[in-house]
Amino acid sequence: MSIREDIDCFCHIERSVEDRSSAYVRILSHLVNGSIRMLDFVDECTGLNAEDDSVRRRSVLLFRKLFGEESLQYDDPTMQVFFDFFVKRLSDFNVTEEVLRTLLAISSHHPAVGEQAAQGLLTFLSTNIKVGTFKYSCRKLVYALILPLLQSPSLYENQDDTVKAVVNIVENEKDPRGVVQVCKILETALQRFTAISGNSLNDLVMLGISYFPVTYITPPLISGNIDIVTSDEVKTAVISVLTASRSCIPLVLPFLETSLRDSSPNSKSQASFALLKIAQIFGWSRHMTPTACMTNGEESRWCMLLFEEFLQSAAGSEEEKNLLAALAAMAGGDSGAWGAHWARLAVQAVLKAPVSPESPHLCQVLRLCCLSGDGSGDGNGDGSGDGSGDGNGGRNNRAEVVGALREALTTSTDRDIQEGLLSALCAVLLPWSLPEIRTFFSRDVLERFRDMTKPLLPSETASIPQDKILLFLGSLLFSILLDETPSEHNFISLLSLPLAANPDLPHLFSLLLESRGKPLLLQAMFTLLEKEDPRETEAAAELLTSILKLPYDASVASCFQQALLSQLDPNSRLLLSKRLLHTLSLQPSHALLFSPLPQLALAQLQPSPTLLLQAVFALLGLARGQERELLAFLAGTKIQAISDLQALLACSDLSALVSKIEAICADSTNRAYSAILIRFVLHYSAIPAETLIAAVFPDFATLLSMDETLLREWIQNHPFFGSVSSSSFLLFQEVMADPILYPLPKRQQLLTWPLLSLTASSTPDQLAAVEGLLVASAIPVSLPPADAERILAVLQQDSGEAGLLLALRLLGAIDASEPAFAQQQMRVVVVALTQKKAVVAALRMTERLLRHNAGVVTEYLESVIPAVLDIVSDGKEKSEKSEKLDLEKPVRQLLGLKVLKTMTDLPLASVFKYTGGVARGLLPLLDDDQRVIREYAARVRNLWLMIH
Repeated sequence: MSIREDIDCFCHIERSVEDRSSAYVRILSHLVNGSIRMLDFVDECTGLNAEDDSVRRRSVLLFRKLFGEESLQYDDPTMQVFFDFFVKRLSDFNVTEEVLRTLLAISSHHPAVGEQAAQGLLTFLSTNIKVGTFKYSCRKLVYALILPLLQSPSLYENQDDTVKAVVNIVENEKDPRGVVQVCKILETALQRFTAISGNSLNDLVMLGISYFPVTYITPPLISGNIDIVTSDEVKTAVISVLTASRSCIPLVLPFLETSLRDSSPNSKSQASFALLKIAQIFGWSRHMTPTACMTNGEESRWCMLLFEEFLQSAAGSEEEKNLLAALAAMAGGDSGAWGAHWARLAVQAVLKAPVSPESPHLCQVLRLCCLSGDGSGDGNGDGSGDGSGDGNGGRNNRAEVVGALREALTTSTDRDIQEGLLSALCAVLLPWSLPEIRTFFSRDVLERFRDMTKPLLPSETASIPQDKILLFLGSLLFSILLDETPSEHNFISLLSLPLAANPDLPHLFSLLLESRGKPLLLQAMFTLLEKEDPRETEAAAELLTSILKLPYDASVASCFQQALLSQLDPNSRLLLSKRLLHTLSLQPSHALLFSPLPQLALAQLQPSPTLLLQAVFALLGLARGQERELLAFLAGTKIQAISDLQALLACSDLSALVSKIEAICADSTNRAYSAILIRFVLHYSAIPAETLIAAVFPDFATLLSMDETLLREWIQNHPFFGSVSSSSFLLFQEVMADPILYPLPKRQQLLTWPLLSLTASSTPDQLAAVEGLLVASAIPVSLPPADAERILAVLQQDSGEAGLLLALRLLGAIDASEPAFAQQQMRVVVVALTQKKAVVAALRMTERLLRHNAGVVTEYLESVIPAVLDIVSDGKEKSEKSEKLDLEKPVRQLLGLKVLKTMTDLPLASVFKYTGGVARGLLPLLDDDQRVIREYAARVRNLWLMIH
């Protein structure tokens, strides 16, 4: 065929896909071999001017594919000609999308071409093309094309003209997806073009402001619809434009002020977030923009506005969070002047109305103003401008705030007013150190304040109301400032407070650890850590974490030992020791590992040797390079299990150690204990693990070095269960489960040994053993499809639970997207859904298939849906008859509901006839005893009813 015939074949949609593909290959071959020049090829491609839209579209597609071929190398001048040629083709609206994709292909493969033609492209798009009339798929390509071109140096010469062209191109965008792209273009233009006129700057900023505030709400996720943006993405993109450059601030602030005064929570939230970003990026001062400094009136107005809006913000709202962060970032501006102004306003408000709904916000303002300026005290985020603080703003505010509150407290006699003032004072003082706090108070004043808070201390039975907690913390603070020791009951009340609702607790903890009451505090902490309910121990656990982060203190071990001796219940001592070891593992240090703390904790684990050795193994894993020294240190506790372990690991006689390992593996009384001993030997024995494994398994080295073509024959002659005795099986399992001894490919090769050894005569115990290997190794199975099919066929001959569980486990380890196994997976699943022990694995497999091979599942819906409904309902009447508590029932129900929920994404024609049955089947679950089941069942049932 001639080149023109090949071009016509490719460009005519009536031809088959195979014909067009063959034609393209021949065209490419002509161009690569040089049998036709590119310019002559253009002359032959008459489809570019054809009347049929589809022919023109296919002709442009042909060029786009050719420009992406690595085998065709054209220089930049040649591609510049094509780029200019296709730019003019943009006026052909019926092929616009293909033309844009072609321009993108050229600019991505030849960046210099796009940079050279950037000004011409922008001018053409802004004057000759109405981009706003394009459909979104075309506008998206336009934005993707011009965004990288804004980096072109050629655009810097005529920045105002460039900005005008950009604004004309993007100004009519309304689609939220397009708005995100437009905002990125505006942000880039504001950051790159710094020499534009005031009018051009105004055009860019006003276009960004036109999208503010964002009212777009993220639509519900629809299956298959991934081309959406979230509301947060749009908000972030718009605010990025408003904060793109320091020169934007004078134009943006008036609009943010208006939005902040708006009654809409959405406007307030976004305006507060924009102010926060400005303060974080550029700092906050009157001189943020030297060309437009704030006047005294503007400064006062902004101070009052931010202060009042924060006081009126709803607790827990986005506006409150953003404004608090903004105030903290702004307080150090102008050498702390902003923080000082807010501190005075807050003090006046507290003195005027110490008890009011605004009191919590006032306390937060006082605290951040007193903390502002500490450290670097930088009032400008980027270091430019002249508003940096001197680091003394916070200290000056402290003296003013504390002095005013102190004077008011000494003169007030009203109980409610005193409580309000004390709450404010405590909020200010808690983040400081004890020496800093003492500089503001005489002993007489401290004693008076302590006496004011003394009635607030809880009795032996009373709990602390939430509105009195800050006063309670203050009472403890004043006590330790007077070198007094609060009672253990007060410390228990303190550590029983919910941590999430009381962010001041860590501040008080740090102060208490510096005081004389530290021993009683530690005693109360260990007393609470003995409780099982984690809600009662979260504050105590936080305190323990804080203590272990500090340099090691011998008093901690002393208090821990005292707590163990005072507790008579061995279960409580065990729980306390486990919690200590867990917390220690989160911040291990040499001092902690070689301290009495782990020794004391391990001594309490002696009733459970398995748990003891697991804890020792975890500790050795933390002592990098000092494992033997740590084991010797722990053995000093004279714990028999650790001494025996040390002797086992020190054995250097290979035959003796092999005998010991075989004896350990043969002990079936406690398999978990035997497994942890084997793990110790493999990691820390005096004899290398490879030598030891070779002595127990002579065939190991042979198997690992064997060529894959000989593997099956070798396994036939050396079946796994004939070569590996029941006593040494445990060692094999630990080798497979250890990712350090052998890399993944080697362990996958080892795993083929037991899998390929399965035959129709394999016993249930052998099937269960192989399943245990798959669970322990937790690695993907690497088997050829033929071997996998043979094994699955063997397993399906045995419909017992052992065969089903192994089949499900094997199918789960094989890639679920393999079409060769899809039908077998479903056949196994259908049977397993009726076997109680295999139900959980079958449900997980069903959900996995629904995500990867949904088409196969639709063929079995008639069997799967009734089985799943029976599982989730779990025969409510059955559970009433059964006296034994079924702990796996909620797991089965939740997994079954998840499967039914995933089925709602299947094609309507497949699931429509089951909607009524599913809705009726889920009805009993709406009265289930567990709320999570009721809520999930209602949600899934609604989805099925919507299908109906």
